[in-house]
Amino acid sequence: SVTIGDITIPAFRLKYVYPYVEADKNGNLVKPSDSISSIKVTLSDGSNARLNLIEWFDEAVQKDVALRARKDFIRSIFRSTTKKAAAVTSAAVAIRATPEKFRSITEIAVTKALDAVDLAETADIRQCRYFPSFAAGGGFTLKPGVYSAKVEYFDTNENLVGTETFENLEVTAGRPTIVESICIK
Repeated sequence: SVTIGDITIPAFRLKYVYPYVEADKNGNLVKPSDSISSIKVTLSDGSNARLNLIEWFDEAVQKDVALRARKDFIRSIFRSTTKKAAAVTSAAVAIRATPEKFRSITEIAVTKALDAVDLAETADIRQCRYFPSFAAGGGFTLKPGVYSAKVEYFDTNENLVGTETFENLEVTAGRPTIVESICIK
């Protein structure tokens, strides 16, 4: 606790946060076991193929987080300390303004309010949560006609974790037909 004159502010802590990316001993990202690791496309004519990796976005996120970690941590120190100092000052004013017989109730409320300040301090993890892990692509050479396609997403243990089916894909001679599929896991 902190005593300011005749006012005692209940004990509080400071919370500092910044994003980090969990990596194994080789520096590779640690991913959940159900993360998508491969994609297979099967066409209605029986042809199929595994898609090739185009870009691994997780690597870019890992590098970006590593570059920003120190700056984000320092910003968190300033932000959290400033918010907590303002809350402690407000708490002192609230306790001082409370009649003596109600101070214990105010102190309980102040403790909850000081803890609530920590809830507002969170790391920015939007890159990890809302961007895809990777982009993959592939192609087929087909005769003109109408096809259907099934896209299957597999985890690192080759368990099927998602599918998407496309019907009535019209293939015209000399023109590419592009299909985009997304699976969020």
